[in-house]
Amino acid sequence: MRQSWNLGVAFLCFWLSLETLTNGIDAAIWSDNADVKLLVYCDIVSRLQIIARVVRPMITLNLSRRMYLIASLRSVEAPRNSSNLLIEWTLGLGIPLLVAGPLYYCVQTVRFQIWEGFGCSYGTDPSALTVLLITSWLFLPPVISVVVYYPKVAWVFYHQRRDVDNFFRINGAVSRTHYFRVLALASIDILITLPVGIVSTVLHFLQVAEDNETVPFYSGWHIVHADWTPVSIEWAGMHTCRSRQLYFSFWTSLTLPFFIFGLFGTTREARTAYRHGVFLVSAFFGKRASSRQHERAVLRAETCVLGSRNEPSRPTDVSENSDADRHSV
Repeated sequence: MRQSWNLGVAFLCFWLSLETLTNGIDAAIWSDNADVKLLVYCDIVSRLQIIARVVRPMITLNLSRRMYLIASLRSVEAPRNSSNLLIEWTLGLGIPLLVAGPLYYCVQTVRFQIWEGFGCSYGTDPSALTVLLITSWLFLPPVISVVVYYPKVAWVFYHQRRDVDNFFRINGAVSRTHYFRVLALASIDILITLPVGIVSTVLHFLQVAEDNETVPFYSGWHIVHADWTPVSIEWAGMHTCRSRQLYFSFWTSLTLPFFIFGLFGTTREARTAYRHGVFLVSAFFGKRASSRQHERAVLRAETCVLGSRNEPSRPTDVSENSDADRHSV
């Protein structure tokens, strides 16, 4: 996980962790209600959901492309200013922000939606343009991975296995085991993201068909942005297709982190990182404890000094002093 070419995995883990955290918060806050509240939070979360949905297929495409480069017996380490690094940042950050920003604004019908039992969500125009600008990013990257990159990877490993083994021995940037872990992650991600994209598109058209006889290409800029008041949808008022889409998206978002932990969370590097983290935390609290003990010891010493200074001196007996003077005479 610490190689530079694992930038895609780092992007995936980062956005998935944010999505999982916000899903748990939403489920706790709106478990039995659909009250419109926490406006700024819902503004952020509604766009974060779009970013997380787009990031998964983008990272799948990035990982498949990396597997293709390695299968082509090319170096996996790229210069910092190379086009490879630009492509990875574009797929992992640039395109998701573009989709969640200006592209989403073109079809954003409400400020956000509150679904009972699920929490904050984004609202889009029920049109074909929404599929082109938002939903298409869910299934096009996995399709490109399956059609373009995976056949090359499978063909090379089947016909040039000896050359690939030599490449792993010579190139120390990635091991064979680590390569197959990333390949398994990309494959599992494709098995999840591609059906999710297809099902989301189908459910979107079914939801539009429930409300309209035909699917319009675009409702119009003024109609889409006429009223941005947050919308509250209770459980009884949910469409069947929309509730299925919410359930499908919610549980697939929770499934992928378990696969990532199973593939990378128990490796030697991961265990080393865990030990290092525990050591840093224990050292931090150990230093705080030792500093507190030192402060207490200094306080005790100062208290003792002040106490000795403030203690009244014993009066001298005049008679005893006079008797002593007589005997000495």
